[in-house]
Amino acid sequence: MKRNCYIKLIEDPGDVSSYLLLAKIFREEGDIKKSSRVLLKCIEVHEGHPESLFWLSHQMILEPGSVPLLQLEKSFRAGIPDSCDNRSYILFALAKVKEKICSYEESFFLYKYANQQRKEALGLVNTDAVLYVERADLVETVDRNVREVYHQKLCDDNGSDLLFVVGLPRCGSTLVETILSLAEGTEAKGESEYSRRAIRASSVLKKFSNKAIDLGSLNSSLNLFRKTYRSFVCKSSLVKIDKTLYNFYYLGIISLVWPEAKIVHVLRNPLDQIISSWTSRFAEGQTYSLELADLVKVQIAYQKLMHYWRDLLGNRMYNCNYEKLVKDPIKETKSLAKYCCLQWNEKMLNPQRSNRIIRTASFQQVRVPINDRSIGRWKNYYKELYPYLLTLQQANIEI
Repeated sequence: MKRNCYIKLIEDPGDVSSYLLLAKIFREEGDIKKSSRVLLKCIEVHEGHPESLFWLSHQMILEPGSVPLLQLEKSFRAGIPDSCDNRSYILFALAKVKEKICSYEESFFLYKYANQQRKEALGLVNTDAVLYVERADLVETVDRNVREVYHQKLCDDNGSDLLFVVGLPRCGSTLVETILSLAEGTEAKGESEYSRRAIRASSVLKKFSNKAIDLGSLNSSLNLFRKTYRSFVCKSSLVKIDKTLYNFYYLGIISLVWPEAKIVHVLRNPLDQIISSWTSRFAEGQTYSLELADLVKVQIAYQKLMHYWRDLLGNRMYNCNYEKLVKDPIKETKSLAKYCCLQWNEKMLNPQRSNRIIRTASFQQVRVPINDRSIGRWKNYYKELYPYLLTLQQANIEI
């Protein structure tokens, strides 16, 4: 892939897509310096290129007078580029720059404007928040109904080789997954979407949702779900780590099908998770992250559902607190490894040395030693976030 990019750039030094793809490959591999050099070359050829400036603002400290910062400021003052999506890149980049120099009031304004532009670019009147909230309510109701009538063992596949890491975006799950992947005998699958694909193939949610549950039909669907998932993840001695975050919707099905599968729930201060999502500019999906009010709604629905799973699953689910993990990594990684039946080793204290490909928004955080710098980030925006703090507290969510 890299070779093809270099060939294309030799043939056409102005090929923007090749610059971006090459920078992306280096970024995912963890070579942030090479990624940044490629992006610097891109803005040399294409002055003010919005997406390149966006990534540079996240991968470098843009010093006063530096070429990227001068181009950013020029684009902002001139009111260019002309599309909402490209404007959002410029605004997110400049917001990140302002945040790094502790100009929080200005950065908040820029992040808000950036999200508005992104929402407009996507042609949205409303975000997808209602879908996440309604799904959380539905999943709990349906699971309660099923457990009243379904009490049988599905098969001999107990799922002891499966480990599911769940949580909301920007909760610290990529860090946890990388730590676990450094234990011997593990295989990280990333955000595989295997569960969602197996759900669709088996129609198991439809069977769960039927008021009059046919146990034979439900059993067949659960079995098909298991077989479909296993077609993606073969049973072996390796522990397979599935970090598809929204698997928290499917914990009822997962726990029924695989009674010995491990479930790690990564939780983080709700407002830190919210501000981190709101300032991230996700490439696709979860458009609720464009609105702080919608992020709060999803957070409340998520907390309610996870409370249900905690009561139901008890010590079958391990709650990994992000703040505790980064403050006392030796104690917390040992505890995590013990729950997962993995042999702890010192490599697990240095996830930045992993050679894993990282494709999530946490690409940079995982490439540096474990630290607590992101804890309490929301307090920098206390005034602006205060109304949302009150809403969360009224929902009995601890901050």
